[in-house]
Amino acid sequence: MTHIRLTNPNSFVQVAMYAFVTYEAVAAATGTTVKTVMQWRFADKIPTKHQPVIAAHACMDLIALYNYCESRRYTKPKVKSAGVVDALITGEAHPEVDDVRRKQLLTLWGDRLEVLRDVFSKLEQPFDNQEDYGKAVREAAETLGISVPHVYRLMRLFSVARKPFATTKVRESLHKEARKHAESCANAAISAVKGQNSVAKLSKEVNISARQMFRHVDKTLTSYPGITLQVLSRYPKYFRMAVADEVLRKDHGRLSLKLKAVYDEFPPKGRYKPPKNLKRAGYKDKFIAVLSAETTVHDLSILADAPTHVIDEAFNRYCVPFGLSWPTLRGQSGLSWPTLRGQSVYHQAFFAEILKGSGNDI
Repeated sequence: MTHIRLTNPNSFVQVAMYAFVTYEAVAAATGTTVKTVMQWRFADKIPTKHQPVIAAHACMDLIALYNYCESRRYTKPKVKSAGVVDALITGEAHPEVDDVRRKQLLTLWGDRLEVLRDVFSKLEQPFDNQEDYGKAVREAAETLGISVPHVYRLMRLFSVARKPFATTKVRESLHKEARKHAESCANAAISAVKGQNSVAKLSKEVNISARQMFRHVDKTLTSYPGITLQVLSRYPKYFRMAVADEVLRKDHGRLSLKLKAVYDEFPPKGRYKPPKNLKRAGYKDKFIAVLSAETTVHDLSILADAPTHVIDEAFNRYCVPFGLSWPTLRGQSGLSWPTLRGQSVYHQAFFAEILKGSGNDI
């Protein structure tokens, strides 16, 4: 029986273990070995899963023991370059090893430094697969007389990096090609939504069938129920561009669907005739000009000799009947109404098409 000595009364770990009297009692209570318990004492830290048993036996507050163990932080060994081993063999100075650490490493490895260097050289060679590499690591552990985890620790400590497996390179190359092809198909689907090219032409460009191209388009429009290429063809191009813009920006607000509902309620009624003199035109025509990016609110303020806030308030009167706003408005529920001013040019141009077709002349 090996009795436990209390050398540091301020250590919660030693006080808790001291209640067991012997290391064998702690090992039996936790289902571990005496060597493991001695390592806990040396590290002054008990693993979390064993703390409840030890704290209960020692009549100690579990939270206090846990906080004490969590506070025991130790600095990790400093990673060194692979050239340190060569410097130790030749006796040359190295900036990463001082005299104290040099003495420690020479005492620990001594005549085995050359064996350690040969082991590192073999492990740095390229391997075909994981099985061959694992076999080489096990052979290195037998050569050095250490465990396999210790081999990996030494490799990390001396910056010995494993080269990618040959099979890994092939898999990564195939994965890269597949990802590139998937991105090309996704971009082609966006182009189809925008109406820039036909599905038949796009499918030939990405080397897939037209049926597969339609599937990519359907996947792109998953969050837009009832919207297909056939439906998109019935609406102005700005609606298609607005949908594509939301997909690219991953905008889940889907304001384009709200604008579509307004467009369905107020379909076009004849061809819109723009005013000849924008200065003397009504606010509706001025609003359409701003939404169509023909002018800006600032330029319109100079042209009409009116403050910008007056123009914004006038523009907002055309948005409110449709549940929208030009500047940000706050409803009775406290939530912001969708504002056109912060949307893309495609959303604004689509709303301009709505104003052109509606008979709303507020």
